[in-house]
Amino acid sequence: KSSPMADTNVKVGMVIDSVTLENGVKYNIFEKEKLKIIMKENINSDRVLRFINPTTASDDKFYNTRSDNISDEFEFTLNAGQKMGVIFKGVPPQVSHVMKSSPMAD
Repeated sequence: KSSPMADTNVKVGMVIDSVTLENGVKYNIFEKEKLKIIMKENINSDRVLRFINPTTASDDKFYNTRSDNISDEFEFTLNAGQKMGVIFKGVPPQVSHVMKSSPMAD
């Protein structure tokens, strides 16, 4: 099974910053549990995920980790029914692993 995030710019070290639903509702993400709830409750909706490089983000209070060779910002549309296949850690949720089956795997 191929991940919907295959061949994307999502890399370990990036932080998920927001999720926007197809109805236009936008959630800023600062906690992993909030992200899980939003993704699960809206599995039947397209979701636009915004990832940012924590080393270049403007709010050093939240984004104080280091990672090299990642883009500054990346958006990915996860279609209704698709799962991310990404493991997050910390606050804010930082990508710690992209599963081979993830739509965001490269």
